[in-house]
Amino acid sequence: MSTRRKILSQEEKVALEILDYNKKDKPIYFSRLTEIMKDEVSRSTINKIIDKLFDLGMIDGKWETHNGKWVRTLYIKGEYQKFFEALYENVSENLKS
Repeated sequence: MSTRRKILSQEEKVALEILDYNKKDKPIYFSRLTEIMKDEVSRSTINKIIDKLFDLGMIDGKWETHNGKWVRTLYIKGEYQKFFEALYENVSENLKS
């Protein structure tokens, strides 16, 4: 894990993963997020963080079909886009490390 990424809160790490997938125009949803972050954040913690980010109005979700299953695809909301993009730019070179 990069030094830059270590200083982020768990909420910021989850939001940056969502933003990363949004930027790549790939769907990101709870089960995919938990798989990606399994070594970094527990499944139950990710669930709580997603609820918190929804409550704070930082993310939104749409029910969509992906591989024949209904999933709630997660998106960073417009007004928080710039904040998380600036944070993303500061840690993106080592996002997965």
